[in-house]
Amino acid sequence: MFMKTKLLYIWQDVVGLKDLLTSIFLSVTLTMVGFFLAPSNNQTLQLLLGLVGALLAFFINAKRIQPKRIIQKEVRGDSDK
Repeated sequence: MFMKTKLLYIWQDVVGLKDLLTSIFLSVTLTMVGFFLAPSNNQTLQLLLGLVGALLAFFINAKRIQPKRIIQKEVRGDSDK
């Protein structure tokens, strides 16, 4: 049996609930890991490594998650011109 994918409409786009939750978890995790890898007395490095973690999560999520958009193509007749 196939499970139905729960889709949500957020910010004028269609997303899968499971994909949304896993991408949020991955983004938060990698950002915080990058932040905590830096020494606590170096705020600049904390910011930089946190941003690197966020960018890494972005690229992983963009590669892993497929779009859920529904594209409909309209065919117009010659009388519409």
